[in-house]
Amino acid sequence: MNNVNIILLTAIFLLCAACVYNVDDRDTKNNLTWEILLQKKHCGIYESKNMVIKSQHEFDALWEESQQGIDFGPVKPKVDFSRKWVIACFLGIVNTGGHSIDIQSIEAGPEMTLITIIHKRPGPGCPTAQVIEFPYLMATLDHFTPEKVEFKIFREDVPCK
Repeated sequence: MNNVNIILLTAIFLLCAACVYNVDDRDTKNNLTWEILLQKKHCGIYESKNMVIKSQHEFDALWEESQQGIDFGPVKPKVDFSRKWVIACFLGIVNTGGHSIDIQSIEAGPEMTLITIIHKRPGPGCPTAQVIEFPYLMATLDHFTPEKVEFKIFREDVPCK
């Protein structure tokens, strides 16, 4: 085996090792896990907003606002705020069915925590019901640092079924 082949094989090995290390390091070190409390189509909040709720008092106020005018709404979830916080995401008014909101990822960085939200909507040409909805999501997660949060929202067109 000549020197060129040895150098080439060494370079390929190091490149592969670096790729594997970076993926594993990113996926295990900074990602946080969450649990969905509610994912519904109707609420009393008509504008788009996202927040992290850190106390029972804040949650009680948000719950009252979100369930205002909703008959037969969901039961208020119980949350242990000594261990958990609540992520609340409200899509605002949509005028057709088929919209939903979901959490894609939560990553703790050195200066802030990034919460990535996906707004799923019907793809072009999909038949939809002409209804007014107010999709929202509430999820719990363990307390995290850094506490500074940024929400990033992506829109995803869902293909017709």
